[in-house]
Amino acid sequence: MTPTLTDLAEDAFAYIDGPTVELEQRPEFILRNDPSPHPMFGMVLRPRLRDVDETLAETRAWFAARGRTTYTWFVSSAATPDGLADELLERGLRPDDLDPSYAGMTLTREPQGTEGVEVRKGGTYEEALAATEIAWRSFDFTPEQTERARAEHRERYELWKDDARGDRFVALVDGEIAGSGGARYFESGVYLLGGNVAEEARGRGVYRALVRARWDEAVRRGTPALVVQAGAMSKPILERLGFETVCEVHALVDSTR
Repeated sequence: MTPTLTDLAEDAFAYIDGPTVELEQRPEFILRNDPSPHPMFGMVLRPRLRDVDETLAETRAWFAARGRTTYTWFVSSAATPDGLADELLERGLRPDDLDPSYAGMTLTREPQGTEGVEVRKGGTYEEALAATEIAWRSFDFTPEQTERARAEHRERYELWKDDARGDRFVALVDGEIAGSGGARYFESGVYLLGGNVAEEARGRGVYRALVRARWDEAVRRGTPALVVQAGAMSKPILERLGFETVCEVHALVDSTR
């Protein structure tokens, strides 16, 4: 199945596999596990449920078997039954602390760029690590989660670096890496992954420059459209760049214990 821009806005990670990803597709939902310690890397996606309690038992058992104590449900506007997010909250799930909801957004016209910020595709391992360190801080990794992720980073880098289905872009200010953002390529457009800017570099147009670089890549590839699931910090910037919201996605954290 080739996902549309709306499909990606609602449930992007249901269509993103990779060398470290376990993706299990079932008729009523999709399970995705990437062995990172953060609960956002264990996902329940595209829920179209008949029995909420039965599905909760299945998902908790599936993620527990993979060593997870927490994982995240992504419940978009298209999820069923209606009111699924409220039903999950009633059963003890909690909104994600960092971003309890995301805006699924699309862009089909050229966005503004930024002068004075260099953006290029990430090359060396050292650049990749520096960019990922910024992402860990942005996602509020605990010291324990950061330590584990750092220990596993080189192996993950080697597994992912030659994956032609996506790229990591890095932004530099005064020669130093100030931010990064991923891109995953689809026939319908480019999905924007994890745009992050170092706290000390914010307010200098780094995020805009990363978006523009990925737009330019989308145009070069003949798929001039961007799609993203934007958190509260990113959404206002993206709206100013011309992105339009097409759906809402709730992020609800569950425990396997």
